[in-house]
Amino acid sequence: MNNKWLAFYASSHGFGHMTRCLAIIEELLETTDHLIYLASGTYQNSFARVYLARFGDRVTYRDIRTEVGLVNKDNSLQVDIPRLEHELTDFMAGWDTAVAAEVAILRDLPVACVISDISVIGIQVGEQLGVRNIGIANFTWCEQYEFLGLSETIIDRFRKV
Repeated sequence: MNNKWLAFYASSHGFGHMTRCLAIIEELLETTDHLIYLASGTYQNSFARVYLARFGDRVTYRDIRTEVGLVNKDNSLQVDIPRLEHELTDFMAGWDTAVAAEVAILRDLPVACVISDISVIGIQVGEQLGVRNIGIANFTWCEQYEFLGLSETIIDRFRKV
């Protein structure tokens, strides 16, 4: 076993991002000897732990908030713009701390690459580790926030990542 690690950062918004990642992770675990580091939200990782149970200790899980995504009005699919901007501002204020904590965990491991769907935390971790950064998604949060007309301060921060 070569013990190379693939670090996955799946958006903690919903389950679509995690299910897409699980299909890729399952294939990698079946066809390579890589180890997987999977960072996502608690709910998403609880699903992943069950789905990937047969791979045992080849997968290490980290329950963290990797994304805000969208915030909807109560009992609605309509986006609550003021609440979303507030949550994003709080989330962005903790980016540096979250990224530093992740880099501290991964820096001594032989990480081959960071694969992100499509967490800004994961992207920054890959950059700081100096490893290949692979993004998988059919959109970026920057595009979503631009479409919703969020604050330029928020959009600019996402655009830079």
